[in-house]
Amino acid sequence: MRSPETSSALAPYSAARKLARARFTPPTEQHRLILGRFLQAIGAGNVKALIQLLSADVKMWADGGGKIRGAATRPLYGPRAVAQFALASLRYVPGPYDTEVSEVNGEPAIILRVDGNPIVVVCLTLNEDAIHEIRVIGNPDKLTHLRRGQ
Repeated sequence: MRSPETSSALAPYSAARKLARARFTPPTEQHRLILGRFLQAIGAGNVKALIQLLSADVKMWADGGGKIRGAATRPLYGPRAVAQFALASLRYVPGPYDTEVSEVNGEPAIILRVDGNPIVVVCLTLNEDAIHEIRVIGNPDKLTHLRRGQ
């Protein structure tokens, strides 16, 4: 157990960590605009344009549930690593795909579908001027509620 002196000494660090984790919530239209630019850069295979959308401390997490070939098994950090992985991962898409921007968990997200079935959801967290976090959900068990007609 921490002493009162230690707890008092650590309090400013705890508050700073909580503040650093606070998310910037952009207006929905701004979020959709950034999603559109992200899709354009990915669709064009333009690593330079993609890097320009990413913050210097961008992080990317993938959840393939151990069931998706090509899913990152650890978080990726930094614009170049994230951009290169995002572009390279498209080669694992099983066939022609469609994308849509739709609301997922209360915020705009990208849903990638093959034959109408969702195979990936991409959620972006923004800071004031760039993409700060990318969360990619490809675990099929977590995508069943996004199937059309259900």
